[in-house]
Amino acid sequence: MFSSLRFLIPTSAALSVLLVVVLSYHSTSSLLHEEVSQQVQRDMRNRLNQVQGSIERFLKIDYRDGVRQQVASFGSELDLAVALVTRADGRVLAATRLELVDKPLTELDFPLDRQLAERVIANRTSVVATSADGRWVQGYASICGQESSRSLRATRCGLLYHQVDLQHHLKAANASVRDQALLNGLGILSLALLLMLLVHFRISRRMGRIQQALEAFAAGDRAVLVGLAGRDELGQISQGVDRMLKRLRQDEADLLESEQAKQAIINSAHFCIVATDAKGVISSINTVGEQMLGYSQKELVGRRTPALLHRPEEIRLCAAQLSAELGRD
Repeated sequence: MFSSLRFLIPTSAALSVLLVVVLSYHSTSSLLHEEVSQQVQRDMRNRLNQVQGSIERFLKIDYRDGVRQQVASFGSELDLAVALVTRADGRVLAATRLELVDKPLTELDFPLDRQLAERVIANRTSVVATSADGRWVQGYASICGQESSRSLRATRCGLLYHQVDLQHHLKAANASVRDQALLNGLGILSLALLLMLLVHFRISRRMGRIQQALEAFAAGDRAVLVGLAGRDELGQISQGVDRMLKRLRQDEADLLESEQAKQAIINSAHFCIVATDAKGVISSINTVGEQMLGYSQKELVGRRTPALLHRPEEIRLCAAQLSAELGRD
């Protein structure tokens, strides 16, 4: 069944496209990590720049509740690990985890790069990086308050630290790609089913009719025809097969008529006519021969040689005469 074109063509096409989908999924997954990581870093950088300015303005007017509100706003993020702001002395001023407040930066139990944090504070800049294990995206930004609104230079700087779970984004992205690949696979299987039906009705079933007609003709049914219409290749093949069957039927009828005429001529002769094949076995004998020899065609044709019809001494005498005529010993 599965060797039929009805299944072979759609199955081969579906497997080929599914293989492409699987390979595309794996290649996309390999590129996904870097793309997602870069997007998360861009989003974090924008968020840090936005929040950094707001927190510095709140520190400028010594509005610590405003700082806490800004830090608390990070809590709505599903990928959040922690967000905090430290004072210039290195102690946590505000954090999304209340147990961290007033703790020194050096005593925190999450993968914060303290050397990088010190460089960011010293250089009054911001940095976004991925952790060494590739699980976290970490943002560092200096927070510099001003002693008074008239000061032209910040003298007290702390740190804004933001850490998100990169795996959260990777899982979501992988799930999206996987769902898309699944939808593509289902679409391909649906197309394969439609192609299977199309191949069945337009190719397999019509080829089956051609095969059945040829088998029936080979079995002796001389009236059979394929009878398929259409201008496509199979329609033209069917019409060609029908013309061939009609021609064979006509040639067979002509041959039979010729054989009958030849047999009638042979049977009308007034002498015995015996024919043999290349091996010397009798292949035919006319009616006069049957009457003269006393054997029927059924007894002789395909079973006996002319040696049955001659005496051994006559055969030896004829053989000697022929050998003498031909100059053979």
